[in-house]
Amino acid sequence: MKFQSLPWSFEVEAVVIGAALIDPAIVGQVGPLSAEDFGDALHQRIWSVIAELHAGPGFESSVDVWSVLEAAGASSELRDRMADCEESTPSPKLGRHYAALVRKQATMRRFATACGATYERAQNVDPQTLDAFVREAYAEIRDAAEAFDVALGTKARKVSDAMADEIEALQRRIADPGDHRRLSTGWPDVDRLIIGLEPADYVIVAARPSMGKTALVLQLAANVCKQGGAVSLFSIEQSTPKIMQRMLAQESEVDFGAIRTGRDFGDRMVDRIIAAQDRISRWNLSIRDDPSMTPSAIRSAIASDKAARGCDLVIIDHLHDVRPDVRNDSRYVQVSDISQALKATAKDFDVPLVLAAQLSRDGHDPKRPPSLKALRDSGRIEE
Repeated sequence: MKFQSLPWSFEVEAVVIGAALIDPAIVGQVGPLSAEDFGDALHQRIWSVIAELHAGPGFESSVDVWSVLEAAGASSELRDRMADCEESTPSPKLGRHYAALVRKQATMRRFATACGATYERAQNVDPQTLDAFVREAYAEIRDAAEAFDVALGTKARKVSDAMADEIEALQRRIADPGDHRRLSTGWPDVDRLIIGLEPADYVIVAARPSMGKTALVLQLAANVCKQGGAVSLFSIEQSTPKIMQRMLAQESEVDFGAIRTGRDFGDRMVDRIIAAQDRISRWNLSIRDDPSMTPSAIRSAIASDKAARGCDLVIIDHLHDVRPDVRNDSRYVQVSDISQALKATAKDFDVPLVLAAQLSRDGHDPKRPPSLKALRDSGRIEE
């Protein structure tokens, strides 16, 4: 049985290899990935050396990898391919996400091959050996399906294996307490309380209307950008020009009202605005203000950002302006579905997602702090 096209992407594989060559630490973060998972023969050879060095003496750059390949008689074609991989990698941070795609594509190829082989043999199976054929076919497809579960992360793991991995991670944290995957909010007191933002975190910033949610999440975006992080901001409530006005006010410390109206502007204020504009323009920040954004559209946009420039933090302002993928008469169900979809997005892309949400004014007691049930149309936001 011949397949027109098996799942495989040259560009995706190149980014994984390029990320490992640029930042060797990425190899330890991509999860199980073998040379056979790559569809391109040159990529297979390069990754086999990368994996071998990572498991042994380690390596510091592509020079070390090429030294091993050259000693084994590799041609200049391999060296050129390594250079191409590095040049085609926008950011080594994309390595983990793209490695998952390589793993999934490899498993899909194996599954398709196993099914195709079974189909071919079934054309000429001897009725006398049908039982043996069915058992063999079942075993082959079962193995491919289990590999697919592993690639998707849905296969159950033994607690002993999971604990061994966690102890290894703990040892790394003890040796280097600065967890480079944890993102600082830029506010030391907040970081002490929540230990920073970790990949796949789903954080809700809730307050009643006009209490400063937007100002807070915009300052968070600025703090992360100042650390060199990449932020994807979905401003569904306010337009991009208004967001720019707020950011200019925050960064320049010029009165927001003066920026909105243009009144009472002095030379010093103009200088501060120009300096702030220069700093903000250097940030790795994308802004989308489409009022019709749905969870699926947000997911696609995050995937695009990760591929183009990386994504360390997603901010959505705010939950109650996100439109559902599927219309439902119950606003409670709609908000529940939106929240669960966004939470799954944070986990799938392994990126912290901060979501602004409204608190209801109903039953407000100024003497008591709001509780989770005060989340407006809360659905399952708090889960």
